[in-house]
Amino acid sequence: MSSIYKLIKDIEARPRLFLGDNINNNFTLIVLRAFLAGYYMREGELSGSPSASWQFISGFQDYVAEYYNEKRAYGWDQIISDNCLPSEEPLQVFFILVDKYVSENPDMIK
Repeated sequence: MSSIYKLIKDIEARPRLFLGDNINNNFTLIVLRAFLAGYYMREGELSGSPSASWQFISGFQDYVAEYYNEKRAYGWDQIISDNCLPSEEPLQVFFILVDKYVSENPDMIK
């Protein structure tokens, strides 16, 4: 299993441990994006080449943009936030989209 996918699943199981207590707002996705970026950047530094985690997030970015038919150069966090219904929690939408992305691209988690 991809290390970043495992990390995302760990975050989903215990979001407050990774993201703090106030996790039900759009700012949470900004924090999550920064956290994941730090993770895959460090992973790339250690390996000396673009990491599988970077490839996962890059593919997820494209998936989210296509899913919402987004043409602007926004990150996945902003795209999800902009498209959430008032009754939806952006963090939960993120986890749903990750699962859809993985189900359609199973090679990304090998």
